[in-house]
Amino acid sequence: MAVKGRAGFSEEAVKEFAIPGEAPKGYPLLIEPGNISSVTIQLNWLPPVLAEKNGDITKYTVAYWVAEIPEKVLELDLPSSQSSCLLSNLKPNTVYEVKIRAHTSKGPGPYSPSVQYRTFHLNQVMPKNFKVRMVTKTSVLLSWEFPENYNSITPYKIQYNMQTVDVDGRTTKKLITNLKPKTHYTFTLTNHGNSLSGLQQNVAVRTAPNMLGVKPLVNAKAQLDGSITVVLPDVEMSESVRHYYIVVVPLRKLRGQFLNPWGSPEEMDLEQLVQTITKQHRRSLRYLRHLEYPKPFVAARFQSLPGHFTLGDQKNYDGFENKALEVGQKYVFFIMAMLESAEVGGSVLIVYQHSPPLDPTQDHQGSRQGPPGKPSTLDHQLVGGGGRRRLEEDWKKDLEEDQKKKTSGEGEDRRKKRRKLAIVFCYTTLLFLVNE
Repeated sequence: MAVKGRAGFSEEAVKEFAIPGEAPKGYPLLIEPGNISSVTIQLNWLPPVLAEKNGDITKYTVAYWVAEIPEKVLELDLPSSQSSCLLSNLKPNTVYEVKIRAHTSKGPGPYSPSVQYRTFHLNQVMPKNFKVRMVTKTSVLLSWEFPENYNSITPYKIQYNMQTVDVDGRTTKKLITNLKPKTHYTFTLTNHGNSLSGLQQNVAVRTAPNMLGVKPLVNAKAQLDGSITVVLPDVEMSESVRHYYIVVVPLRKLRGQFLNPWGSPEEMDLEQLVQTITKQHRRSLRYLRHLEYPKPFVAARFQSLPGHFTLGDQKNYDGFENKALEVGQKYVFFIMAMLESAEVGGSVLIVYQHSPPLDPTQDHQGSRQGPPGKPSTLDHQLVGGGGRRRLEEDWKKDLEEDQKKKTSGEGEDRRKKRRKLAIVFCYTTLLFLVNE
């Protein structure tokens, strides 16, 4: 404390007070449970809110009992550092009520409202190992397992953010799409029973950030050998990137037309493709090349994304073959960035930059914008308008000057500026067709 006068403040008087603690006024909050089996229940909780703690929490007490026998209550004391516990040695197919309270050095606080859980039948077959297999900025691939003798069509459902997705009882994975980038989600796998008798397994994950927001640009016409040079976007890194991958997707032909069934690569089931990235699956990658219909393949891997890349030059990039593009085949390609992530339990976050297909039969000379509501298109074999033609000529000049000024860095700076200009003319879709 200090006194203020005309001359200013006086010397401060300091006095220390010890405020006696109290028992908590609030209670912990039981949140969504973890895995439930026929004899166990995984509990999770949050501590009391700060205003109701009244001091440091010293321990928690979990009380549980069979719902039909409320007089036989069992209590379990747990250290304050825990926020979950496993109730074991329970009875199969039985409803249990659970509540929890917190303690300070002055005593226990109130119990939380009780929550009911039901254990499974002893012989009930249930999925196990519910986990996240792959994460992108707008999708999550979930998977689970069944016993070998499982043969049931009982459907399941996945719940998240007040939404429900139905799952066939015989499938073991599901791709959840249309999520928000860099957002935390909790997914619950359950059967179509009620909330007490249904299976409950949970996983939590954060979607990847939206790192690659600009699409690549086709730089020029296809060469005689079928190779095509593309301009790749500049990436400002704020996340830990392990590698970048250039992925090429040959489109299937149906009734004389090439079809692209995906609006985004995040709608594709890319699990098998991601597996081929690891060395132990390289043999599987070679096997895929001999299937009857073409499969997506990794053309190159980089630790940092280059300014441009030539598709189909038949070179090797960090262990991946940039295969020659087949004559008459239509392709799309996208960039995949694999991120370091500790919160997915060993899985990795994957971010995509996609180029859906264009109609290569339209002449777009003098046009930069498609009809309202429709994606703009571009044929890589056509030079649309003088601006595009000048852009290509300037690019070639920059490449020639780069060869003469490798040490000065001037050529690289000009190309970066040119690439930024090229990105202005990027299109919502990008497709290339290799002709004879």
